[in-house]
Parts: sequence; C-alpha cells; structure tokens
Amino acid sequence: MPPITATTEVDRSAEDVFAYATDPTRFHEWQKGVIDGHMDQPGTPAVGARCQTTRRIGGANRPSTAEVVHINPPTTWASAASPTPSGPSSTSPSNP
Repeated sequence: MPPITATTEVDRSAEDVFAYATDPTRFHEWQKGVIDGHMDQPGTPAVGARCQTTRRIGGANRPSTAEVVHINPPTTWASAASPTPSGPSSTSPSNP
C-alpha cells in the first residue's frame, strides 16, 4: 500500500511546528478521536521513549502505546505502535 502524504504550509518556524506535531498532549487538536496523550517521561522525546495515546473508537476508550524509533528535530521523527486488540503494529514516519 502506498504511503499517505499530506502537506500544509504553516507560518511558523520548523522548531515550533516540530514541537507541536510531536507533542501527544496536543494530538487531540489535529487527530480525530484522540482524547488523551502523553509521553512516559518528561522533557524532549528521545529514541526509546514511549507515547501513550487514548482514542475514542466505537464508543470505547482504546489506549495504545508507540515507541519513538527515530527523531531528528526539527525535521523528522518516527514511532512504532505496539499491537493492540483494536489493530496491528505500525510505524509512522513524520516530517513536520
């Protein structure tokens, strides 16, 4: 399956956009169904850090955990989601 790609022009610095796009406490502002999100440790995310996100799916709250597998601020990051009862594992690269 080909990757899904979206591009948007934002009148902010790359650092500001990267900080926003990689902050799970703000995912609910731009990802449908997200009701909660946080990193497992404070500070700037690093490889190995875990992102915990809860989505409202089918009337139920579904928690998931993804591990940061690549990070190169302010240009790229990728996370790999652990398998959950609601879906398989996945890897999500991002270029904010």
